[in-house]
Amino acid sequence: MGQADLTDDDAALIREVLEAIGARAGVETMIATRYDQALTALEDTPYPAAALAALRHVAALAAQRIA
Repeated sequence: MGQADLTDDDAALIREVLEAIGARAGVETMIATRYDQALTALEDTPYPAAALAALRHVAALAAQRIA
């Protein structure tokens, strides 16, 4: 990782190892948890409805996984 001479096979092996040890699942769980926490935190704020909608939208975009 971070090596200029990293081959496609090397990268595939790294992805396989990260998947096997549950790294991706752990990160995706963490993102979902933080997203839920952000939405919960917004419930107790005095911001105008338009601002809350924008913040919820930004949170959803940040939590979105694009493969």
